[in-house]
Amino acid sequence: MPGGASKEERLLAVADCIVQIMVSRRSDSLAIGALARKAGVSRAWLYKYVGRNKKELVENALSYLERDFTGRFDRQPVRDLESLKAALLEGNLKLIASTRRNPAIIQLYFGSLLFTAPWATRVRQAENSYIREVLGPEIERCLGVSRNRAIFMAESISSLRMTVMQRWVLQREPARMSEKQVKGLLDRVVEFLLQELRPEPKAQKASPALKSKITSPGAA
Repeated sequence: MPGGASKEERLLAVADCIVQIMVSRRSDSLAIGALARKAGVSRAWLYKYVGRNKKELVENALSYLERDFTGRFDRQPVRDLESLKAALLEGNLKLIASTRRNPAIIQLYFGSLLFTAPWATRVRQAENSYIREVLGPEIERCLGVSRNRAIFMAESISSLRMTVMQRWVLQREPARMSEKQVKGLLDRVVEFLLQELRPEPKAQKASPALKSKITSPGAA
């Protein structure tokens, strides 16, 4: 890594390396010396900013990459349906960018669904927290649906987005979709779910006077 790299850039590089090592299942490479060489940082820097043992290293990486697992990227406040849609579409772009940077993130996400190790539980908890504390309440507020329906919609959006990304990661050239095609597919997924899962508008009830006019024998 270049000597002028910022602390954030170094933390990201270390987190990416840890995830790649976890996916490769070469836990011996999580030794401080091997990780420092792979990430291009010093042992002293790792000790100071990341951790001194495997548990601390993994916890730090998962915390740093939580937004990539969940789609919980920094964004503008959501106030209505249009801003909710805009935030989700912006999240699609950032999800593609993080997957391009490190495809192992998507592999680790799906691995978390199969294992019971602490790291897998940590990934699932992060996604569940985002769904129940952020995206679900936003959908409930903006679409006027029940809490249960909003959580279902949030879970559907999250799982389908990650499934699309997994298929993209597994594709091989020359059949692999372009980033533009993937974004178009993700955007359509979001738009479809927001449209199809929202409640049907309630029909307005006729006033008593109108009902009387309609049902009276002399009504035209």
